[in-house]
Amino acid sequence: YSGTLSFNLSAEVEDRQYQGSVTGDQVSPVFTLSGSYSPFPYTTLTLTGQRAFNPSYNLTGQDYMATSISFIGRQRFFQKFYYNLGAGYENDNYEGAGIALAGPNREDNYFYVTTGVDWNPNSWLQASIYYRYQKDDSNFDAFAFNDNQVGVSASFSY
Repeated sequence: YSGTLSFNLSAEVEDRQYQGSVTGDQVSPVFTLSGSYSPFPYTTLTLTGQRAFNPSYNLTGQDYMATSISFIGRQRFFQKFYYNLGAGYENDNYEGAGIALAGPNREDNYFYVTTGVDWNPNSWLQASIYYRYQKDDSNFDAFAFNDNQVGVSASFSY
């Protein structure tokens, strides 16, 4: 949109057809919308909203619609370092993938907060250290969790 503001939008309508389905065909809007704002040189604030349909890899016969929003701020300091601070929320609604399932559908509400520092000494190397707190509130107790992560990574590109 301008030198300090940008937007990206991807929007689709998804038609899911299941072989031998008892639930019938399903049509859903899916999208990704993001906006970035750079109020100062080397400062970026990004807000992203997304809705996507995903297969469930841990529940047979179920898929889920994920609706999420996330925010991340990034600030450069000392020429080659970047500080990151972000947070997000995702709601996952599980449903039968074209088959009838007995019992309640699963719903997860996932939250996270993350912070870290990236080091980019040149164009082919990046190293990062980060902390992430995440919590999943699920109506199925076996899938609810609280988690703390600390990580270090390095990437090389050519």
